Amino acid sequence: MPSVHSPTSLSKIGAGLMAAANQLLGLIRPILRMVKHRRDAAVLASLDDRMLADLGLTRGDLRDALSGPFWRDPTALLVSRVRERRHAGRERRPRRMDGDSMVAPSIVPSGLFERVKRPSSGPAAREAC
Repeated sequence: MPSVHSPTSLSKIGAGLMAAANQLLGLIRPILRMVKHRRDAAVLASLDDRMLADLGLTRGDLRDALSGPFWRDPTALLVSRVRERRHAGRERRPRRMDGDSMVAPSIVPSGLFERVKRPSSGPAAREAC
């Protein structure tokens, strides 16, 4: 006589299969993430030096990142290098603070374009012309 599974035993089997599938996904996800990060770094390596410089990277940064072990994320090193350069660039720029807001320095020499007081309307304006 064939065995008949009750609905509760089927739900237990389904729950067990779901738990096993979740564990398997938990093992596969990091591997897929590593492959994706390596692929992203390879795409960056295909760019020319000018494009890498626009991103704040050098060819040496890519070599350093890709020379690490397979399980280490190469993009983490690249992101840290870009952040270091951006931070270093901010420290070198002179800043002028007025209160809490930053004020950009004027590019126009002072006194070059002083306003000339002209009458706006009325008889004095007609006489000035």
